[in-house]
Amino acid sequence: MTAITNYTTLIAAIDDWSERDYTDAQKDQFIGLAESEFNLILRSYRRIEQNTLTTNSSGEATLPAGFRSMVSIKRDYSGSAPLIPTDWRTLEALNPYALSGLPEYYAIKGTTLKVSPVAEDDFIAEMEVALSGLTSSNATNWLITLAPMAYLAMCLSAAEAFQKNFSEAATWKAQALQYLDLVGIQSDVAQFATASVVLDMPTP
Repeated sequence: MTAITNYTTLIAAIDDWSERDYTDAQKDQFIGLAESEFNLILRSYRRIEQNTLTTNSSGEATLPAGFRSMVSIKRDYSGSAPLIPTDWRTLEALNPYALSGLPEYYAIKGTTLKVSPVAEDDFIAEMEVALSGLTSSNATNWLITLAPMAYLAMCLSAAEAFQKNFSEAATWKAQALQYLDLVGIQSDVAQFATASVVLDMPTP
């Protein structure tokens, strides 16, 4: 059996495992429903990615698709300190004349990030992002690479629900959640395994 590594192998596996021939539109719907579940659940796993954002002459940049929240952002320059987050109204009040300079603050409104003082520059941003959905033009993402079994199980859950086999759907969903727990454990280990422990108290 072909390994599940991308969109094409996933939609083939849905037919193989369910022993049915679904249309491509139906399988896309199953994948979309599975990804909706993933994006709700994966919040607890703090999927963080690093992106370069380039601000324009107004100090603004468009956030990438799938953006959830900002973890940290600083100028792409050695020794730069992270910018301080604030709300949009406060950002404008801090610099009412939109003066240029070294940015100290940032704010987000919708899909737009703005820095103040205004600077046209590159910034390194660490951000939490939603899962990038699989399509024929976006064949892979980090989750299908890390846990293809979770993807397949959640898609099969949607397929069984489509057939009104709700007991089977619940079984497949529970299996998918078990796989996601393992993904969460791996994420925590990767993120915190080398962190040192600091006790917030006097020690002997």
